Amino acid sequence: MEGTPPLKVLIVDDSPDYADSTALLMRCYGHEVEVAYSGADALTKAEAFCPDAMLLDIGMPGMSGYAVAQAVRNRPKLHATALIAVTAYSDPAARDRSREAGFDLHLVKPVDPVVLEHALELVDRTKELFALEERTMGHPNALKHRADFLRDQLRRSRAG
Repeated sequence: MEGTPPLKVLIVDDSPDYADSTALLMRCYGHEVEVAYSGADALTKAEAFCPDAMLLDIGMPGMSGYAVAQAVRNRPKLHATALIAVTAYSDPAARDRSREAGFDLHLVKPVDPVVLEHALELVDRTKELFALEERTMGHPNALKHRADFLRDQLRRSRAG
C-alpha cells in the first residue's frame, strides 16, 4: 500500500509456496523480507534480521509457531518484534493459545492481502509508542498494551 514505510518482515511457514508467495506480496508493498520454513530457522533468521514483524504459521512440524513466539518473547533483542499468527486455526481455543504464547494478532488463512498490509501499517504506527512504553511501563505491560491496541484497531477497521 502506498504511504506505508517499509518494514522488516520475517515470514515463517512450512509451506514454501505460501511463504514465498506472501514474501513476493510483501516485497511488492515495499517491505524488506526474509523467509524461514521452520521454527528453528525462524529463530536463527530473527536474531540476524531483527524484524519489525513476523508473519508466523502456527501448525508447523517440529517447533510450532506457539513455541517460536514464546522463544521470541524471551529474547531481549527481539522484544519489539510484532508477532502475527497467520494460520488455518480459527477456533477460539487457538486464538486464546496464540495470545498466551505472545502473539499480537491472530489472522486466519486465507488472509486478504489488504488486511495483512493494514496489520503491518498498524505495527508501523505503534513502533515508537511501544519503545516509549517499554522504557516507562516495562516490557510485559507494553507488550500487552500493543497487542490489545492492534487487535482493537484491526477489529474497528473491519467493522467500518
